Amino acid sequence: KRTENIMSITRCASSSILPLLLAVAAIIISSSSVHSQQFQQPPPSQPLGDVLFQLLDKDKNQKVTLDEVNSQLNMLEMMFNPVEGGGGDSGNDEANEYKQLLSGVKSAAPTLFNLLDVNNNQSLSKSELAHVTKFEKALKKGGGMRE
Repeated sequence: KRTENIMSITRCASSSILPLLLAVAAIIISSSSVHSQQFQQPPPSQPLGDVLFQLLDKDKNQKVTLDEVNSQLNMLEMMFNPVEGGGGDSGNDEANEYKQLLSGVKSAAPTLFNLLDVNNNQSLSKSELAHVTKFEKALKKGGGMRE
């Protein structure tokens, strides 16, 4: 039944969910990484599910809760909102685009979380988030999730 739900969502939302997940991962990575002054070879890319797990598991207890997801999304939202009385750039097209993407991710987060929570224990394990990687690979191949 869950596979049918995932396949249905794949067909309906494949053009919007993956870009949102990738955008959130990119934003989180760029906001939490420390940039070195030295030129270094970029590390090999990791599967999207692994990256999301590392970034979202704030308390490092090997499970991601919806509260942790919402906390990260709220932190990102604060980054793009102008500081009260400060000089926030409300005319910045790129920032406005990120805000729109983030708004879409925030509204879809509970539904995506519930779909990924295979055992319905209100938390996501690394293996459950691996489905995001499978979804990403399926989209790159141009089709649904048949595996």
